[in-house]
Amino acid sequence: MGSGPNVFMLSNGSSDPGHIHYSYRNFAGLVREETALEQGQTLELTYEAEVTKGSLAMEVVSPAGAEVWRVNLPKGRQTDGSVSAEVAVPETGSYQVVVTGLDAGGSFDLSWKVR
Repeated sequence: MGSGPNVFMLSNGSSDPGHIHYSYRNFAGLVREETALEQGQTLELTYEAEVTKGSLAMEVVSPAGAEVWRVNLPKGRQTDGSVSAEVAVPETGSYQVVVTGLDAGGSFDLSWKVR
């Protein structure tokens, strides 16, 4: 799991290369995984989430620190099954897939692969 001030209360889940998933009563902080990508590749993301309190954000950050994809999920938001997104890789380097919880309750399942 990546570094960050993570607080999971009554959680179940894990963070592995290509997949992050947790169920929790309270999530305050972030979880991140690094992925090496080359310019011209596509990062395919698939996620499901339920936010019962607080808010949750999922994003992909470039080697330069720029946000290349983001989704914000406020309290009361639930995906209707899996949601997919494709991100074109603008430059070669180490990208971060980051999930941030702001006193969030609920669950998320985020996976990605390179094409």
